[in-house]
Amino acid sequence: MKKILLTVFAIVSFLFIAQTISAGGIIVYSNGLTYEIKEKLPEDITISGSHVDFGISYKQFSLMWIPVWNYGSVEYAFIDKANKMIYDVTEEDADFLKEEFGIDISKSPQIGFWNAFGGKLIFGAIIAFFIWSSLAGKKEEKEKEEKELQEIRNIQEAEERRKQLEQQTEEEDEEEEDDEEDDDEETSENK
Repeated sequence: MKKILLTVFAIVSFLFIAQTISAGGIIVYSNGLTYEIKEKLPEDITISGSHVDFGISYKQFSLMWIPVWNYGSVEYAFIDKANKMIYDVTEEDADFLKEEFGIDISKSPQIGFWNAFGGKLIFGAIIAFFIWSSLAGKKEEKEKEEKELQEIRNIQEAEERRKQLEQQTEEEDEEEEDDEEDDDEETSENK
């Protein structure tokens, strides 16, 4: 249990030390603003000369490209994927989206299943596996220890039986010697 707690503490500490760590171009984890595209918009819809799509933006912590935790508010946004830019949706934009594309943003924005729950399920399964393997390892150690104790008991019992047999043999030998002496005495008295 101490190993599990120490491992969880180390992971959590590692995750909050810096925003992004790169190892040879591979992002180990990221923390910050992210987005999901909900509707592709026609190519002629642009902001600052770049094509945008409609979606949501929120802050997310991810590890090895797997979303772990979402935080902050979830907002509707225009997303310029090419330039990795996010623009807020104004009331005029909301009216335009409803009139032109039938996109109603009166409901609160919802994060997709993968980003909301997928990563948590994967990391939950990984943590459950570590806990299970730790418990299984302890069970194996306990079974091995019990087996060793049983072997020691068997050796001790065998040693006790051997001593009892030796003692019994010695007693029988003494009885035989006594019987022989008695027989010799009787024979010498009879003569």
